[in-house]
Amino acid sequence: MRDRLAQMGANVDDLRIASGAPDGFTDDSLLLIEQLRSLEAGEFSLTANSLEFASDAQDFDVYDSVSANLAQIDRAEREINFDLPTIEPFFFAVKKRKWCADGRGVRAA
Repeated sequence: MRDRLAQMGANVDDLRIASGAPDGFTDDSLLLIEQLRSLEAGEFSLTANSLEFASDAQDFDVYDSVSANLAQIDRAEREINFDLPTIEPFFFAVKKRKWCADGRGVRAA
C-alpha cells in the first residue's frame, strides 16, 4: 500500500503499515483516496466495520462518480456526508408585458 500511495504523490514518511488488515481494506482505502483526489477537499476514516466520509461536490458529474464509488464500499456502519453541489448564482426571473408576440405576455428565464 505504501508504494501505491507514494505513486499517487502522497507523503508516506510517517505512514505506519501493519499486517492483519481485513480482505479488501487496501483496495477500499485506495478507492477512497482516488475519490478525494477528484474533490476540492474532503476526509475519510475507514476501519474493518465502519466508513466515515465527508466532502462537498463541486459539480454533478463528480457527485455522481464519487457516490457510485462510495456505494461499492461495504461496511456495517456508514456515515456519508456528501452534499450535492450548490448552483450559484441561483435565480429565477419573470417579466410580464402588456403586449407580447405569443399572446400570453409572460416570459420566464
